Amino acid sequence: MLTIAYLADHPEHIPELAARHHGQWSHLYPGETLADFENHLRSSAQRGALPLTVVALEDGGPAGSASLIAHDLDSHPELSPWLANVHVAPPYRSRGIATALVKRIIDEAFILGVPTISLFTTGAPDFYRRLGWRSILHETCQGVPITIMSRPMNQGLD
Repeated sequence: MLTIAYLADHPEHIPELAARHHGQWSHLYPGETLADFENHLRSSAQRGALPLTVVALEDGGPAGSASLIAHDLDSHPELSPWLANVHVAPPYRSRGIATALVKRIIDEAFILGVPTISLFTTGAPDFYRRLGWRSILHETCQGVPITIMSRPMNQGLD
């Protein structure tokens, strides 16, 4: 059974999640080590404040995670907060877990009174569009094409 919980309640999964995140995105953050990724997750292991991370748990293990953080791209300090670190481990993909994680982060942002959330994606803009996000910019990050998207919080959830 899938459960979405605060990482604050399951800090034992931080090393595994950090390794996954580092493997997936370290090329976008040159100079950030595995320890840096782990430290970012440790700082987001909280509730009711930025940054926060939620983890999808299945059979007691981490199937995926998502975060709400203040800033994700130094090139856009005007955008805040950001949906970040949406990751589902390969064995758990195509089962709606990413959608559940994104919706949970939207709920958390709503509770915090956030008017708009931003994100950037390297290859999944259609996934986010289906969840109410709209593209606002196309640029590159470390030579990789990205789409920056936003979602007003006054939209209903599907």
